[in-house]
Amino acid sequence: EPSTDLDGNPRVDDPAVANSGAGTRLYDDRGVFEKQPPLASSLTTSPITDTYGQTITLSATLTRASNGVGLNNKTINFTLNGAAACSGTTDSNGIATCSAALTVNVGTYASGVGASFAGDGVYGPSNATAQLVVNPKHITGSFTAADKVYNGTTAATVLTRNLTGKLIGDTVELTGGTATFADKNIGLDKVVTLTGALLGGADAGNYMLDSVATAAADITVLHVTGSFTASDK
Repeated sequence: EPSTDLDGNPRVDDPAVANSGAGTRLYDDRGVFEKQPPLASSLTTSPITDTYGQTITLSATLTRASNGVGLNNKTINFTLNGAAACSGTTDSNGIATCSAALTVNVGTYASGVGASFAGDGVYGPSNATAQLVVNPKHITGSFTAADKVYNGTTAATVLTRNLTGKLIGDTVELTGGTATFADKNIGLDKVVTLTGALLGGADAGNYMLDSVATAAADITVLHVTGSFTASDK
């Protein structure tokens, strides 16, 4: 029994297969070729900087560690901050891409982008990580204001509050602030401004409030009664 196969590769004892041969070695493969250990592979992935809630493209490149030749038609699994994101298949250059929603909380994660190749018997497994930077999502607010009877002040009362641009399912709301009319005088559809409003809720840290639209409300006349005194004559 020669110590190498027809291609000159050495004999290999596969620990996953029970030895059942006879002769010089008990583990030689049947036939003229010896199954070799999986070839080493190398995986690299790209860092991501994007906005919370956006759809992003993840990318990774798989190569043979020995000579850098790309490996095609291999499945690459991606994670974002440890959670499964999506999977892609390598092309002829060993590049795999896929798209996923960036729902990771705002922050900088040194190894937030993960890519992994499980191996396939011919090539061994490999993994890679890269930095993930998630920036806040910009949103806008709006509100409605109550009509009031003239009282000599510009104070206004907020009826409802809304946010435009937040993701469905997120807990974030418009809170606080002071509502005021443009002036104290009576009028219809007078401009009301809300200043000092903030974002609240469990997911507020993933958003940035850009602006709050003005509202309109009426100041109606204050009805009064008069009295007088008369002199005797």
